[in-house]
Amino acid sequence: MLADKPSWVRANIGPKDLRFDGYPKESLAEWHERLGLSRPD
Repeated sequence: MLADKPSWVRANIGPKDLRFDGYPKESLAEWHERLGLSRPD
């Protein structure tokens, strides 16, 4: 949510990172799964 970050904060954006001005359509669970961070059942 880059629109809300203070101007003095430098965003550490990697090549696979998505950037959003507001809330993304991707859920937090989907974000974890995309990055391979979800727990196995």
